[in-house]
Amino acid sequence: ELAGNRPQPGDESAGNRWQPGSVNFRKWLPAAIRLGRVTQWDDREVDDAARDLIKDRVCRSDDPHVIALARASGARLLYTNEPKLEADFKNPHLISKPRGKIYPNEGCQEFLNDRRNRNLCARAAA
Repeated sequence: ELAGNRPQPGDESAGNRWQPGSVNFRKWLPAAIRLGRVTQWDDREVDDAARDLIKDRVCRSDDPHVIALARASGARLLYTNEPKLEADFKNPHLISKPRGKIYPNEGCQEFLNDRRNRNLCARAAA
């Protein structure tokens, strides 16, 4: 989760191992960027788009930045358990051409086991 209970640096509990701010994530991210597995996006573009979504009151969730990033970048993969964010991501007026795919915690192993998705994950099942 990108908001809320953010792990503190050095917090290596099982649930936080790959969260932004964790030691593993901070080690993985630069390598993933170099290898082309992660793409950085201009904060200003995403922030401007998120402000427009807030102003237009079109998101049900409190995560307009996630929808703004998906729209700006073309990303169509979301990993969340937040029902309102899932509804926003499924809304064809917000995300379309192509539609997005959502993976909740319960479906993550299926996603990780799919060889086509290995380059999208920090760590994949063997």
